[in-house]
Amino acid sequence: MPASTGAPIPRFRFHLADGLRETDPELAHFPDAESAKMEAARFAGELLQSQPSALWAKGQWRVEVTDENNVLMWSVTVIAVDTPASADETPPA
Repeated sequence: MPASTGAPIPRFRFHLADGLRETDPELAHFPDAESAKMEAARFAGELLQSQPSALWAKGQWRVEVTDENNVLMWSVTVIAVDTPASADETPPA
């Protein structure tokens, strides 16, 4: 059994807020808080890559990271906006 350093292992929960809040029931372990923060950005990027049409349908996503006590630590917000100019586009025939 490895020797304990006495320092607690940071644990975080990731949530996707897109009109509804989907919560990952599992706590994820990271070596430090900065690693969890970077994972939030990676997760948001993966969502954009795999589900771009869902962002346009919802208009906004937030990846929220809470600690094990459910305290909000970080939020990555992605917003998609149609401008007035895009309303003038004629769909292809």
